[in-house]
Amino acid sequence: MTTRLSVLVFFFAFFILACSDDEDCCSTVESGDVFIVSEGQFTQGNATLDIYNTTSDLVQVGAFAIKNSRPLGDILNSITFFDDRAFLIVNNSQRIEVIREDDYSSIATITENLNSPRFGVIVQEKLYVSELFSPQVHVFDANSYSALGSITTPQPVEEMVVHDNLIFATATAFLAPLHHVYIMDVNAMTVIDSIEVGGNPNAIVKDAQDNIWVMCNGFVMDTTIVENQGLYRINPVSRTVEGSMEFENMFPTYPGRLVLDPSDGRTLYMDRPGGIARMDIQDTEVPSSNFISTSSVYGLGIHPQSGFIFVGDANDFVSPGALRIFDKNGNLVSAHTTGVSPARFYFR
Repeated sequence: MTTRLSVLVFFFAFFILACSDDEDCCSTVESGDVFIVSEGQFTQGNATLDIYNTTSDLVQVGAFAIKNSRPLGDILNSITFFDDRAFLIVNNSQRIEVIREDDYSSIATITENLNSPRFGVIVQEKLYVSELFSPQVHVFDANSYSALGSITTPQPVEEMVVHDNLIFATATAFLAPLHHVYIMDVNAMTVIDSIEVGGNPNAIVKDAQDNIWVMCNGFVMDTTIVENQGLYRINPVSRTVEGSMEFENMFPTYPGRLVLDPSDGRTLYMDRPGGIARMDIQDTEVPSSNFISTSSVYGLGIHPQSGFIFVGDANDFVSPGALRIFDKNGNLVSAHTTGVSPARFYFR
C-alpha cells in the first residue's frame, strides 16, 4: 500500500510540474521543434523529455510521460534521430526508448547489452551506442532494433562524430587523465587508429570544413593542476592534430559543452566560468572574455535558423531547471521552466 501511494504521489507531483502556471497546461501533447534533454536527478527516475515550440515560445515539460502514461526513466543522457524516430538514451535505466518524432509515442524499448548507455550515432542504418563504464560501443539495427554486436575500445568512450563511415570518439576518466580520440571503422567493426590530444577529451563536434574539434577537460589532483584544459582541431583525413589552444585559470570549472552554430558551420560556442564564449574556426586563441554572461551553463545549443543561443540552467540539480534563450547579439529573449537539469538541445 505504501509503495502504491508513493507512486501516486510521484505522478501527481509530476503532472503539477508539467502543467506549471508559466507554461502550457497540457492534457494532450503539443508539438514543438526543439527537443530538450532534462536529465533528472540521479536515482530518482524523474528524467523528462521537454519540448519547446519556437512559434508559440512555450515549453511542455514531460512530453514522453504525458503521451505514454509512464515515466521516461532515470537520467536521460542524449537523443539520436533517424528517419521519423528519436532514440532516447536513458543512462541509469539501462535502456533506449524509441519514439515517433512527431507525437512522442513509444515504438520500442531497447535493453539488450546495455549497462550505462551514453551517446549514439547513426551510420548505414545502424545505431552505435557508447557506454560509460564498459569499453564497448554497441551496435543495433536502426529499423528492427536488434543487437548486431559491439566494437571493443581501449577505454570507455563518450561523445562521437562520424566522418566517411569512421566514428571518432572521445574517452575521458575521473581518476586519471586519458589522452586519445579513438577511430572506429564501422565496416571492420574495430578500432583502427587513435589520435593523441589533451587530458580527458570530452565534447566533440565537426565543422562545415570537416575539421573535428575536441574539448579536453584537463586533469586536477586535489587542488593541483596536472594538465590544462584545451581545444584541439583534428584533420579526419590525415588523422592528425592541426591546432590546439589551452585554457588557463578555469579550474575548478570544467568546460563541458562545445557546440557549433549550424547556420554558418564555423562559429564555436563553449561554456566558461560565468558564461559563454564564442570563436571562429579560424581563430588561433580561445576568447579572453565571455560573449554572454550568465550564472550557470549546464546545457548549450544553437538554433539552426535563427542562430539563437539556448542555455540550460540546472539550478540545484534537484528543483526544476530553466531554459534561457539569447539572440545572436547576446540579449535575453525569453526564459522558461524545464524539467530537472536541462542538459542538451536538439533542433528539428
